[in-house]
Amino acid sequence: GEDIADKAALFRPDIVGITATTTMAEDAYDIASYFKRLGVITILGGVHASVCSDEAASKVDIVVKGEGEYALKDILEKGDRRGVCSNPEVVDIDAMPLPARHLLDNHYYMKIKKRFPQDGNYLFVPNRESLASVLISRGCPWNCSFCHNMWRGLPFRIYSPSKVIEELSLLRSRYKIRYFIFRDDNIYTDRAKITFILKAMADAGLGMMWGANARVDCVDDELLELSRKAGCRKLNFGFESGSQSMLDALHKGVRIEKMYEAVKKCRSFGLEVSGSFIVGHPDETKQDFSLTRKAIRRLKLDSLGVAIATPFPGTKWWQTAVEKHLLPRDIRWGKFDFDQIPVKLNSNFTSNKLKAMQRICYFDAFFACPAYLFRLLLTVVVNPLTFIRRVWSVLALR
Repeated sequence: GEDIADKAALFRPDIVGITATTTMAEDAYDIASYFKRLGVITILGGVHASVCSDEAASKVDIVVKGEGEYALKDILEKGDRRGVCSNPEVVDIDAMPLPARHLLDNHYYMKIKKRFPQDGNYLFVPNRESLASVLISRGCPWNCSFCHNMWRGLPFRIYSPSKVIEELSLLRSRYKIRYFIFRDDNIYTDRAKITFILKAMADAGLGMMWGANARVDCVDDELLELSRKAGCRKLNFGFESGSQSMLDALHKGVRIEKMYEAVKKCRSFGLEVSGSFIVGHPDETKQDFSLTRKAIRRLKLDSLGVAIATPFPGTKWWQTAVEKHLLPRDIRWGKFDFDQIPVKLNSNFTSNKLKAMQRICYFDAFFACPAYLFRLLLTVVVNPLTFIRRVWSVLALR
């Protein structure tokens, strides 16, 4: 929402660094094009640039693949460079400085609950509260077909307890933050280390409440009890499907039974549970979809996200799309938003049918947990335009 031209005129940069997910790639290219016309050196990093480095190199002066801290330092020290670069050195994340939040418009960023009140991940946060995003780890040891883990060749790393407490304490004292979300893929990846972190959070007595992402096979009674004491109020699981054959095809490495077991455990500790599902998996059948609907109704989730299967560059699904010649000549990255269908992986269902399946899953969730629908409808008062846009993105036929 900021005016790039005004920012450029005020700051007069020598170098501009941009990052982008796939969905935001076209916007990033537009920003880079503007600065290139001004003669400013442009650098692009992030997941999309790391995977589609040749494409990115045609849009910017320098592309950074993978972790960018040392690569960017090298670029700045050695002067102007061109092309694609990376640095194989593993970043010691504990040695990195805390996020420079004092340089951001925190009134904008921390009011995300007001801008996207219908997002199920934020339903545990009161409407008028500020909300911060916190990231304490890098890496993921799993290999799901729909995900490109750009850190796959690097070890999983997580902050030390003291580093976590340092960041949270700063958020509490300087920005008066009481609610935050761990944006990590799964904070419970390393059980031993997250145990120490949760104990440190509980002992610190910061009075902060939070949500996080998790895998159903990474939580147990001890961790959930610690999480609750440390301020956890909601966990989000990537369930993906109610069909075991679909989970096996995704290489999720979990059994359906774990899904129900994890939710039951969370409920016993007073935690809200949200979850995400995917419709339109390659080779998904009506029977598979029926099992997903059954799972949604049985789980009675506090909130739900339903994505239409989308093959992102660098994933196994992308390779499937390439092998089956499913990719269009003119790919529009902005359509890779999980509601639109830029590439249809499943030949058993039409695009309109996939949209209908997405809607049906939401309706199943509402009927299974009417309180979810009620809480969602209350968000209309906070931001009616955003709510309408979200509803339309789900209801619109493709």
